[in-house]
Amino acid sequence: WAAGREGRVAFAIAGPDGDLHGRNEHETFQSASVVKAMILAAELQRVADAGRRLDPAIAAELRRMITVSDNDAATSVFARVGPEGLDAIAHRAGMRDFRSSVIWGATEISAADMAAMFARLGTVIPERHERFGLGLLGSIAPEQRWGIARVASAHGWSVRFKGGWRLDPGGQIVNQAAELRRDGAEQAIAVLTDRQPSMSYGIATIEGIAERLLRGGTDRRGPGTQ
Repeated sequence: WAAGREGRVAFAIAGPDGDLHGRNEHETFQSASVVKAMILAAELQRVADAGRRLDPAIAAELRRMITVSDNDAATSVFARVGPEGLDAIAHRAGMRDFRSSVIWGATEISAADMAAMFARLGTVIPERHERFGLGLLGSIAPEQRWGIARVASAHGWSVRFKGGWRLDPGGQIVNQAAELRRDGAEQAIAVLTDRQPSMSYGIATIEGIAERLLRGGTDRRGPGTQ
């Protein structure tokens, strides 16, 4: 099904044991705002490393960056953590295709990378701030709960996720990565697209892939990718 969609399309699904499957899963795409999940983890690690409590102003900035995908907040936080902060998160998550950039939205990611990171949220977000960080990823504004989030929620999964989108000269970028949990089962899904004819088309691509992935089983390894 994915092969018949316009533009470039890649997806990956990862289980808690590290087992990962997908299509074009190691092809790299520009991240757009999906990288804000990594910026969140890097900032929470910076605060934890300093041995400080989370400042209310920083917490509010992170909340805007994640829940409503505020770009100004992301730029402000990224100025503190820098590309090296994202590199550290990528290393901890085992992201092999990742390439940081001085422009956060131009970070290079793969579907395999993002599925791996979301499968390891409890590892990449420091324990001291885990409840706060995971809470933000589970509290995305309703108007941004499309794609994997919409499909998975309809299937009874709890979802922590981040999306990213941007119009480029070559077409629309629409990306999303998510951690899913239900009845003891857990998995992570990432779908990356570019050169899409429209935002709505890209969302439909993500939702079509998510629906097919979630049509499988519910064991801890997650569904198959047929």
